[in-house]
Amino acid sequence: KKYGIDILKKEADPLKIMKIRGDFFLEFLSETSRYLKENKKKLQIHLKNAYIHPKLGDGWHDIGCWIMPKITIDWKKAVDLADEITIKDYYFNNYKTSNALEIKEYAKYRNKRVWIHAYGGQGGELNQRYFENVDADSSVGGILIYEANNTFLKTSGKVAAANEQNVNRLKSILKQINYK
Repeated sequence: KKYGIDILKKEADPLKIMKIRGDFFLEFLSETSRYLKENKKKLQIHLKNAYIHPKLGDGWHDIGCWIMPKITIDWKKAVDLADEITIKDYYFNNYKTSNALEIKEYAKYRNKRVWIHAYGGQGGELNQRYFENVDADSSVGGILIYEANNTFLKTSGKVAAANEQNVNRLKSILKQINYK
């Protein structure tokens, strides 16, 4: 109805459907933000570079990729509603400051902390070079280690134990970049 198309008779534009879903999601975020603020809690929203200029590709950084939620949103409104932002893009151990730059700069302008994912397992981003590259990005306030369960724990049956190699690697990285 919003776009004047009867989807029972004519194929709808997938990006327009994603926009409608995104509008409803923003309503949800607005209500959630209000509720959390009333209860003195924080709202952290994960965004991706694909939200800046969404296109219907199926690559890792496209809105049509299988890992994406199939919505497009007004990312500035999402930043305004959030207390913190996480950029949840895949870097494959090659952090690029330019990725999601508009989101990071807008969040910084709005005094919202920005986090970058470091994929411990599939991304191999538990290394000093990756951490230093993220640390050098002035619009980023921290790193979230993703896939931490597989990275820092190893399981045998029902028993979980620390993966000492990766725990020691993280301690070493933090020491080398003078993390306090």
